[in-house]
Amino acid sequence: MVFRDPFFLGFLGLKDTYTENNLYLAILRELETFILGLGMSFAFVGRKHRIKIDDEDFYIDLLFYHRRFRRLVVIDLKLGRFKAS
Repeated sequence: MVFRDPFFLGFLGLKDTYTENNLYLAILRELETFILGLGMSFAFVGRKHRIKIDDEDFYIDLLFYHRRFRRLVVIDLKLGRFKAS
C-alpha cells in the first residue's frame, strides 16, 4: 500500500488508477530522463533492446552508452531474483 500512495509516486505523473505496465513505463521514462540529464557523456541506445545469448533472446529495459568510459550501461527492472543470464 505504501507504493500506491499518490505522494510517493506523484513524480511519475500517473492517474489514480494505473496498470503494472503503466507503472513500469513511467519508471523507465523517469530513469531515462535522469540518466540523460547527467550530461553529454551518456548516449541513449534504446528501450527493450534485444540481445541474443546461446540462441535465447533477452530484452534490456534501457541501454545507454557512456562516451568517456566507452562502456555500455544497462538498466533492467526485475521483480524477482536477479539471474545472470
